[in-house]
Amino acid sequence: MILGSPQAFSPRDNACSMSRWQSAPVKLQKQGPSRAQPAYMPHHRQRQQQRTRGSTLTARSGLDGFIGLSSLLKPEVAAMFSAALAAGSVALNYYGNLLTESKRVELQKELDREKQAEQLLAELASIISRYRGPLLESSIDLEQRLWHLATMTGEWYKAEDVLCGEEIAYTLFTLAQFLGFLEVVRREGPRERSFLAAGNPGGSDTLATLVEGFRFVLAASPATLQSWLCVPDDLRDHPGARQRSAYQPMKGKRKAMVAGLGDGPDSVFVPLRVSRGAQRAIGSQMGATPLGSERHYTHSYSAFLAKLKAEPDFACWLQPIEADLAALLTGPSWMGEPPAPAHSPVRLNQTTNSNGRAGTAKQLPPAERWSRVLLLQQLLVDTIDLLDPDYVRVPANRRIRLAPVAYAPLPNVEQYT
Repeated sequence: MILGSPQAFSPRDNACSMSRWQSAPVKLQKQGPSRAQPAYMPHHRQRQQQRTRGSTLTARSGLDGFIGLSSLLKPEVAAMFSAALAAGSVALNYYGNLLTESKRVELQKELDREKQAEQLLAELASIISRYRGPLLESSIDLEQRLWHLATMTGEWYKAEDVLCGEEIAYTLFTLAQFLGFLEVVRREGPRERSFLAAGNPGGSDTLATLVEGFRFVLAASPATLQSWLCVPDDLRDHPGARQRSAYQPMKGKRKAMVAGLGDGPDSVFVPLRVSRGAQRAIGSQMGATPLGSERHYTHSYSAFLAKLKAEPDFACWLQPIEADLAALLTGPSWMGEPPAPAHSPVRLNQTTNSNGRAGTAKQLPPAERWSRVLLLQQLLVDTIDLLDPDYVRVPANRRIRLAPVAYAPLPNVEQYT
């Protein structure tokens, strides 16, 4: 059979060829799309690929432009340009690293400050929680003794004109116990960073102001009490936060300082004066810290009596206080007068200044005999108010101030914890 001739294909052969030709597309349809035909792609993927291609083209075009610019420049200029570009890149990287490092250092410092603040508050809370109760109890005991001393409602006499030594001894114990806890707070406080931190964390300066007020009233001379009490009520500082005034030389100051020590008409005796050194001496000898204990204590009443009898060095600090208590109990009673009566006259005395010129000077009225007892009783009530604000230990009807004196309030009382 010759190919290309009309007789080359018979009808049978033609039918077979047609069947094979018709079945070929069916076979192609079963095989599915070819690899060259792209599969379905979501629209967001298409947009992402378009943006990537666009940025790539832009970068390539910029690089091509830079290469073209470099090819146009002379080799020396191109080298200098490339070096300048490299130096600028290094400088930018260095500046970025500096900014990152400075931010990291600032964040670390802020983190350290927050940790230190938390440690300060924890230390302060630990100290206050340890000594809040004992300081409150000692304040209550001493305030009750001063109340009964001023009002003469205690069992002070065993018989007519015979003082009860046990009542006086217990009053001495309450004062020594209170001074003991003040010394504990003073010793432990400055060793903790919380008591030295600024900003009154937890009200630490509030307690320090109250303690200083108590020490001032207990140690002040009659002339010092006199000058502080005679300030107008709206200008009088808190006894624990007194402001210093400018020094003004004047004659007769030594005479005013020794007022109360003589028997002259202007002398005045204000009992229960305990110097700051004596306060610390009594407080330090009242401390008792058991071996291995994490907190400090003070001697019990029985241990105090034994110590008072067995140790003359300890008893000598309390003998003047015992004599003052006896003088208060046997002398004129308190009849309700305020510590600084408003009706006390202010006398004008003729004086001579440093230049030899004559003039007049104001002589303040003497402090009342019971002024120290009344002021101490008021400060102890303030202490109870500070340590027991919710009236858990002492009710409101037992917080009466016998002769209240107006002075500036305690600082930052609302922050006290």
